[in-house]
Amino acid sequence: MEFFKIELNDNRKHDEELLTIFREELIPNLNIEKLLLLAGSDKSRYTIFCCKIGSKIVSVNIFFILNFIYKKKDYFGYQSGFSATLREFKGKNIWSKLIEFSESEIRKTDNSFIFGYPNENSFPLFVEKLNYKTFHLYNYLLIPGKNYFKFNSLNDIKIEDEYLQVNSADLFEWKKELFKSEKIKILNNNFGEAFYLSISKIKFLFKLNFITILNIRSEKKSDFECLLNIILKSNRKLISIQLPGNFTLTRFFKVKYNKSIPVIYKNLNCDLQDDIQFLIFSLSRDNVNI
Repeated sequence: MEFFKIELNDNRKHDEELLTIFREELIPNLNIEKLLLLAGSDKSRYTIFCCKIGSKIVSVNIFFILNFIYKKKDYFGYQSGFSATLREFKGKNIWSKLIEFSESEIRKTDNSFIFGYPNENSFPLFVEKLNYKTFHLYNYLLIPGKNYFKFNSLNDIKIEDEYLQVNSADLFEWKKELFKSEKIKILNNNFGEAFYLSISKIKFLFKLNFITILNIRSEKKSDFECLLNIILKSNRKLISIQLPGNFTLTRFFKVKYNKSIPVIYKNLNCDLQDDIQFLIFSLSRDNVNI
């Protein structure tokens, strides 16, 4: 059993073996062009760890690298993305050992941590076997509330001092191909930055047209709500957003819909506390369709 790191488009045999695993276990119609598009042309934005038995790659995990900001300091989040093990090699503790090897390699990067959105199969392995912390994001529809036209400054917390936020400029650079789509809108002003889908549809009691927030970064809670307010007024649609359960809003009612989204997290060598709260939205995931 051998563990090692590879890059896409460097070794044709490795690429074909990766595609075989992903096609069998995750995405039947995946090709190398789509995989390269998801990973990005910049090889510093992803890292791929594999396990080989004999001459064959049998397990793989891709990590996407994203820059985060907390209290004006940069951190490197390694998102555990596509992971799969060939069927005949499952149940042999191979993938868990691969993750442990990945952690030891990623730990060499300053201010690094691992996070991800595991599926039902990998979630208990991350939490129970690999000792990852976990929390949940919730899908909310936002409806203007009783304080919609006013704001209580006493509740104006500094988001950047309480929540870990994605660096918007870095995220934009990583997903710039996605932003070529006319459906993606960008709002950038004194209140912060927001990326959102102009019109989406959801079946919530009945079919609704709404705005989906992909990512927001603001310094203060009031700025955060001002951005939401501008988006709501300019589009005249309800807003869908993913937030931690303890993230309160004063100008909007939050109505939960759909299932909660589990997030796993492990601090490798940075000064973040284990119970740090994330503001991570759907744009930072590996399953965005480009």
